[in-house]
Amino acid sequence: MMNAEPQKEHTWLHKLVGDWTYDSECMTEPGKPAEKHGGNESVRSLGGLWILAEGRGEMPGGAPATMLMTLGYDPAKNRFVGTWVGSMMTHLWIYDGALDAAERVLTLESDGPSMAGDGKMARYRDAIERKSDDHRVLTSSVLGVFRNQSTSSACVLPFQASRTFPKRSQLMSCWGGMESRCVRIAAVPCA
Repeated sequence: MMNAEPQKEHTWLHKLVGDWTYDSECMTEPGKPAEKHGGNESVRSLGGLWILAEGRGEMPGGAPATMLMTLGYDPAKNRFVGTWVGSMMTHLWIYDGALDAAERVLTLESDGPSMAGDGKMARYRDAIERKSDDHRVLTSSVLGVFRNQSTSSACVLPFQASRTFPKRSQLMSCWGGMESRCVRIAAVPCA
């Protein structure tokens, strides 16, 4: 039987715990107006070692979507690990990542289906930056895509958030050009 003790990296992850609502704008094609979507995300702790983030919202075109992300830290590997699944696809995204030296940016990489629809796999990067205790930025991109441009047909990523206890905000930018505004509606203390 293992009795793992939370590390400082687990504490970093638990700053994301709480319930969120969001409104988003997603650029699905250059030159077309942004599509607006809404939804919510609930992030909870699993034993102080993992976070589970369940999101519910809309896909471009209005179809409902449910997403589930797990994130943890593996001290034996000295790496952050996790998964992401969504109701709109059959692919299991497996995350591997690390914090930068300043412990402000968690960079996660994963292989997944190319959003170009060519049947190939592509390398993706999600970077969660904690600007302060009350502000974070998630930037998602496809690696190897034109500099300063990324592509996606399924916008699943950026939003701005704040919560009421205490105030907290988050800004994300995605490989599909999506921006969302979120409000955290409840804060849950770290376990």
